[in-house]
Amino acid sequence: MLILMIGSGGVFLLLIILAICWDKVEPTKYGIIYNSITKKVNAKYVYEGGRYLLFFTNSFVTFPKTVVTVEFSPSTPNKVL
Repeated sequence: MLILMIGSGGVFLLLIILAICWDKVEPTKYGIIYNSITKKVNAKYVYEGGRYLLFFTNSFVTFPKTVVTVEFSPSTPNKVL
């Protein structure tokens, strides 16, 4: 009976750890993995939108997929809209 209690506690602990390890990248973004212990980014792999199982010390740093260019021209008059 004691072995069964320890085994079920281990399964419960494993489920908690697995629940903590999930992270996501939004569909409109790219993500790279950041390790909070070493304070380094692994830019070797780029992840697209979706859910991923990471080690519990890792998280994603995300960047937008689209580029927006804003150009300011001195020839246009300043108008109040």
